[in-house]
Amino acid sequence: MVRKSWELAVWCSRLLGCVAGSSYRGAGRWYERRRTGLGIEFFDAVDAAVRQLVDLPRVGAKVPRLPTTLPVRRIPVKRFPYHVVYLEQPRSEFLKSDV
Repeated sequence: MVRKSWELAVWCSRLLGCVAGSSYRGAGRWYERRRTGLGIEFFDAVDAAVRQLVDLPRVGAKVPRLPTTLPVRRIPVKRFPYHVVYLEQPRSEFLKSDV
């Protein structure tokens, strides 16, 4: 796949190591306690949202009440009351931050 000039600043593997990752796993456990398999459906829905924004980084909407100069976007997670919030950066800046 040919990448556009924009990449995500935060990948899922990084997300799982921070506070948001803890919240993500906790939400999945909560859904699983409500109905067997619902936690897996939640994780699948988050994965689908992340795959969509990796392919089309500008698909997400700007986050309200933030300065328009900040490249923060969000994409809703289907069927669940969550959004994946991410930073959009030029590929060259992303690669520099990874070093």
